[in-house]
Amino acid sequence: MPEREAAIRALLPMVRGIARSIAYKVPSCELEDLTADGALGAIRAVDSFDPQRGVPLRAYARRLILGSILNGVRRMDAVPEQVRREARIAERIRYDLYSRLGRVPCHAEIAAAGGFDERRVRAVLGEPALQAPLSLNEPLPPGLHEPACEHDPTAALRLRQRVRAVLAALEGLPAREREVLRRHYFASVTFDLLGRCMGISRQRVSQLHVRALRRLRTRLHAERAA
Repeated sequence: MPEREAAIRALLPMVRGIARSIAYKVPSCELEDLTADGALGAIRAVDSFDPQRGVPLRAYARRLILGSILNGVRRMDAVPEQVRREARIAERIRYDLYSRLGRVPCHAEIAAAGGFDERRVRAVLGEPALQAPLSLNEPLPPGLHEPACEHDPTAALRLRQRVRAVLAALEGLPAREREVLRRHYFASVTFDLLGRCMGISRQRVSQLHVRALRRLRTRLHAERAA
């Protein structure tokens, strides 16, 4: 269908322009992934366009292209929108309680004020529970024990430093690449299952995996050199 292909090709400059605009605002997203999502929107626009509605094709296509790209951005986000929304609400409650109490509220107080489950508050805030400070001159509270040192403290410290460096470098990766590494190495998810969950092919997952490892090595080498 030459007319259909010509109409899709005519929309590709618009696709690239919108993708570049979104990539500028969301630097963690890859331009080529956004462009691919936008191209799918352009195809849907051409296939579903009805000239009898009185709306020009370019105006109709712009909405579908932008929506398709934004859906792609949401898929790249490793944190679901519901979790982000709950975290915003919990943060707002914590700030209000801090203003009234004059101290940082604990998770139980935040949960009670917002009508949440305390475990959910801990999960969305991602912080350990606040505890009373320990004194070096007093015995440990019941249930707490002084940890036994079974390994070389220096080696343990170096291991923790390496783990922190890897996690910091991982956080600096684009969202989709970070998701591939986390799910594959920390949750043992295969490339096939990753592709189905992310809505991409297994080959694309493999490409993201290779690119992510390359970026990770580059960041870690740069930190060691510094």
